[in-house]
Amino acid sequence: MAATNRRAERAGNGLIYGELTGFCVSGKQSPIINPANGSVSTTSHDENAGAEGSAFLFIFEKSHFLMETIDAIYYDRYGLPKYIGQTMEKADFLCWESDDNYVYEFYNGMLEPTTGMRQDEILLFKRIARFFSKTQAYQQGNELLAEVEVWLTETQMRRPDIAYYTADQFSLVGNGEPVIPGLVIELASETDNELKSLIKRHEYFNAGVQVVWWVFPLFREVHVYTSSKTVRICTDNDMLSAAPILPELQMTVNELFS
Repeated sequence: MAATNRRAERAGNGLIYGELTGFCVSGKQSPIINPANGSVSTTSHDENAGAEGSAFLFIFEKSHFLMETIDAIYYDRYGLPKYIGQTMEKADFLCWESDDNYVYEFYNGMLEPTTGMRQDEILLFKRIARFFSKTQAYQQGNELLAEVEVWLTETQMRRPDIAYYTADQFSLVGNGEPVIPGLVIELASETDNELKSLIKRHEYFNAGVQVVWWVFPLFREVHVYTSSKTVRICTDNDMLSAAPILPELQMTVNELFS
């Protein structure tokens, strides 16, 4: 069977491979896939370290396979989400709690799994919060909240990693009333799907969010959106700004990742 025709498979040792010419992600060992005939052999990480092995270990033909592979590793870490894709009435969802390792967003009656912040993401939140604490907005009682439920419409609820609320909005949030934050910050993880991220950005701006930071820790890069079609890509010593909603909140990308 040619390697390019193989669907993603998961072996007992955690190896995952599929529609590819030589890409793999491994657990304890790594498969070497010969793109000429589709044969698969397994070798240790040390054996993979050479240039010959690397030449085709990280060449992949179909980009969607990468996300399938990463999702599988994600499931290894957290377990399978028990309720993914299930439908539920909003009234039932509001009084429901999951019993797996996930929290769920609500998208037009369908449950979409997500997880809480990892340790590295918590550190990024703390750095952002430290800069925020120096602003007049903070002194006035405005808040940066992590992983709060945001009902963007009557049938769409997202849990942005970080959301900014004024003091007046915060009191409404505390009473359970739907409020749209002016600033949303999302910390991208290795499992994020670009299509889903694009859908979320459109949802945020359609709901009235004014600024979105999409943070990519792997690349030490931040995409600052002020509309669904206006973005500034920031790296290194570029200054991040939350204007116009929170112009006082500023830091360089290096300061964020320091």
